[in-house]
Amino acid sequence: MSLSTIPSKHAALFFIILRKNVIFSSFFRRNISILKFNFSHQFREEKKNVPRCPSPSSPSVACFRLTIRGDTSDNAVLCTFDKTYELKQAITSNSLLLAPDLLLPTQIPDGDAENESITVRSVKVFSAIHDYVEARPIQPRLRRIKELLQRRLFSTDGSAAAASAARADDKVTLDSLLNGVQASQAEIVAYLEKIEAFVIDGSWTLLDFDYTTTVLEHVLDLIDENSWSSDCIPLEEVVDTLESIHRREVLRHVCRVFGHLEQDETHFGLNKSRVCRHYGELILRSAGRMHLGEFLECWQQSAPKPMTTSLDDLQGLFLIEETNVSKLIEYFSLDQLSENIDERMALLFKKKARWTMSEIKCYVDDLAEDAASLITLISKHSRSYLENGQRYFCLKK
Repeated sequence: MSLSTIPSKHAALFFIILRKNVIFSSFFRRNISILKFNFSHQFREEKKNVPRCPSPSSPSVACFRLTIRGDTSDNAVLCTFDKTYELKQAITSNSLLLAPDLLLPTQIPDGDAENESITVRSVKVFSAIHDYVEARPIQPRLRRIKELLQRRLFSTDGSAAAASAARADDKVTLDSLLNGVQASQAEIVAYLEKIEAFVIDGSWTLLDFDYTTTVLEHVLDLIDENSWSSDCIPLEEVVDTLESIHRREVLRHVCRVFGHLEQDETHFGLNKSRVCRHYGELILRSAGRMHLGEFLECWQQSAPKPMTTSLDDLQGLFLIEETNVSKLIEYFSLDQLSENIDERMALLFKKKARWTMSEIKCYVDDLAEDAASLITLISKHSRSYLENGQRYFCLKK
């Protein structure tokens, strides 16, 4: 059996068919019904593909609607509400027959149990199919969303890009993302939350990084002026006080990103780890590369007091290079990497010859479904060895 990828523009219409080996009734009963096949004069070798979907017992494929997504240049993917599957064309030696009004064994009446009888039913076969489409679970291809939104960043009082995005024909809505992104609706919504996107003027957008810093500093200054506890900050009072400087939607968004709402949603507490991450990224973006000790000192001084910084807060944003003299830290974001696993692993090992599991994990996590598949993925593209009790991964040669 051979497999090949199905281009989106050639994705075939799905047909419900039955294998020919299920059309016979049981021959262990006294009353036997036989289906006699007659090939129609309209019979043809069918070139359309038949889907083979995951088991219907799976929660993600039971009682669902299937959607094929992808631009003309993409390979087609099949989406349920919360899962994404790649479509692979498979050729099989077991031909499938298309026949209307086919009766299954359970649909054939038993007849008179005392008398043996044989019933012959004629069935016309209109087509034979020799291949099918197999649906295999994959990680959704979501990078396109961030690339799209980064061209429409919202900045101070609405930049030109944001104003352009506000036009009805240029808005990024959930429907437009569903039409252009190869992922399920649930996966798209989860990714929008992950990248901290929000809706303003009816369009999804991202805040410009520098503008985010400005809004965050205004919020932190207001908290300090009012001596509010960092764990209980009145949300509406923050919005009402600063709305003359920033839009209310932007203020609420920043408070949600850098805080956690209380149950009644009237107060929020600062997420200290998220605030420290932002200031650490701000320094790394500006410096690009610097001595680790100098960075740690500068970072701690820039973070709001009494927050304590930790490199754990910067996972997926930096690399550390050890030299004979000192350690250097360099800005290296996950966003710089390709969604193609081969290209990504090649760049990672070009950037750094060896990695520990904790270092490389955050750069490949998004390509793996779970911990087991993550280990498999890393092992496939690297070899490991122990040195002084520490396991390292390096490129296979």
